[in-house]
Amino acid sequence: MTNQMNESITLKCKVEDIIEELKFLDIDGETMQYILEKVGMTDQMLRQLIMSNPESDTKDLLEEKIKLSDLRLASK
Repeated sequence: MTNQMNESITLKCKVEDIIEELKFLDIDGETMQYILEKVGMTDQMLRQLIMSNPESDTKDLLEEKIKLSDLRLASK
């Protein structure tokens, strides 16, 4: 087995360990967002989620955000 293959297997094992630890800790959405911010992956994750989900889901979320923003502005 090559060194590169060993590194790939090791990385995959580490990733699986991290996932299991996050599940064990019962991480919530806000904490996961904080983790993504700390590792500098917020924009990349947003793009990946938008590109991999149905367009209707993205539009629904954008409409919800606009409505919430409008409500906040109206309450000021």
